[in-house]
Amino acid sequence: AIYQNMANLESNTIHNKVENLNLDIRLFLEHFANYREKSNYIDKNLVKSLNRVVQCIDEFLSSDPVEVPTREETIINCHLGENRITMMLFCTLCKEHLAPRANTVQRHINSPNHLTNYVQLQQRRNGEATTEKTSKSLNGEISTRKVIMQQPTEAQMQAAYDKSVEKSRQKAAKKERKRDQKKKETQNLPKKARSFINQNCAAFIDESVKIANKLKEMPLYNDIRNTMRRSIQPIYPDVKISFFGSRICGLGSPQSDLDVFVNIGDVYNLYNERKIAINKKLEKVREVLKSNKEEWTQFQSVTNARVPILRVFNIKCHIDCDLSFSNGLGDCNTQLVKHIFTILPLAQKLSLYIKKWFLFSGIGLITNYAQVLMVIFYLQTKRILPPIKEFQTNLEPLLIGPWLGNFVPRQLKDFKLETVEDNFPTFMKHLKGFFEYYGKTFDFHGSVVCPLLGTPVYKSNFNTLKGAFERYHNFYVKNPEENGFQIECFMCVQDPLELNHNVCKAVPLGTLNLMRNFCDLTAEWLKKPIQNVDDRK
Repeated sequence: AIYQNMANLESNTIHNKVENLNLDIRLFLEHFANYREKSNYIDKNLVKSLNRVVQCIDEFLSSDPVEVPTREETIINCHLGENRITMMLFCTLCKEHLAPRANTVQRHINSPNHLTNYVQLQQRRNGEATTEKTSKSLNGEISTRKVIMQQPTEAQMQAAYDKSVEKSRQKAAKKERKRDQKKKETQNLPKKARSFINQNCAAFIDESVKIANKLKEMPLYNDIRNTMRRSIQPIYPDVKISFFGSRICGLGSPQSDLDVFVNIGDVYNLYNERKIAINKKLEKVREVLKSNKEEWTQFQSVTNARVPILRVFNIKCHIDCDLSFSNGLGDCNTQLVKHIFTILPLAQKLSLYIKKWFLFSGIGLITNYAQVLMVIFYLQTKRILPPIKEFQTNLEPLLIGPWLGNFVPRQLKDFKLETVEDNFPTFMKHLKGFFEYYGKTFDFHGSVVCPLLGTPVYKSNFNTLKGAFERYHNFYVKNPEENGFQIECFMCVQDPLELNHNVCKAVPLGTLNLMRNFCDLTAEWLKKPIQNVDDRK
């Protein structure tokens, strides 16, 4: 049995060698045939090479080679060119693939990188430098052939070595400059952010609040609702259209999108509807709106997002609309934020300023909703706002799946909290406080921003809390891996209604550190006297 196995192994080795040589010849013949079709030129070197090929074939056939059985399963007889199988070269010194072109090989042989590698090889051992010409078959087998390199002169080797050293020095210097530039960028606020801080803050807030409140209710929203309903009702007669998001809660600007909840099939209270069903509705709505070219244009389907949306532009109202089809949680969050802005205008003013600050600071991936939750949480730690759980007692629950979506619209006087005056000094005091809190005080590494409780929650205790966390705890026990809160993320800000949602789960460590550094720098910047605006420049 051992001898039989050895014989089989030797037979396989022989067959592989034969097939590899056959592959090389097939590649050569197809390449030669292509050359004959497109060109009819020859020179002395090509004549010598072709004669050498003929001579080698004659010598091989005259040596009476041993014939072995042909493998039936071989696939070498297929047309390699049609299957996009081509010949490549590989330099074993530089670990680089090369196109099978004479000028490419010549350039590579004389390149500083190759000459340097050649010098290093000569220092380790004496011998001929080689490259390997490799060709790959359909079944992945590789054959190799040595190609003798012309030995470089001593002057070439020295020049190549010097050039390599200079190239390494320049590369190191470039890396150092990039590192210094990045360090400089994170140590200083961007110019736009500094200009924003230096402007007339009171005028900005007054104007922003006026615009945001005006955008909460506009006649053109009804026009959009009616137009959209007329288009969708023929395929979905029960469709309901409602609006939510920054425009509705009091955080909007003229550039803000209009968030639209397209409720098809009465899914307001449905949680975790299958994405395939949501995307099916999305595509159907897209088609019917697309047919109304006078009203809608610029369609974009975002189907891979956590909440799939359809982006579309309303031509007559000149508004970008984001259509969602999932459930009513967006509407619930909007109503909660809108109520907080109503009972505490300071929260709205801070949120409008922070929103613009994030924009001018160039800090991405922290959404407007996350920024608002950070403002609310900061005010909760100052005993100016109650925890969200205090708004959700003694009520008839409106459930969105497992989550409590409604609240009692209580006033601040119903809670034993510190009263604050609605004036500019109070605003500036808490604006500085916000940046100080998230720049230095809050521990993002070990804690979660939790507006539900109004106090930081340690990550280590998050999944074991009871009380107000009872709904989350029950949900987590049933879905520990699939739908738990993303506690392992660098920045954790909990949605106060959808308790398993970390609204900052996509924020990387670099962005978090950048935000904290810019918050710290802004806090120091704002400590300068207001009347001496020029001193801040």
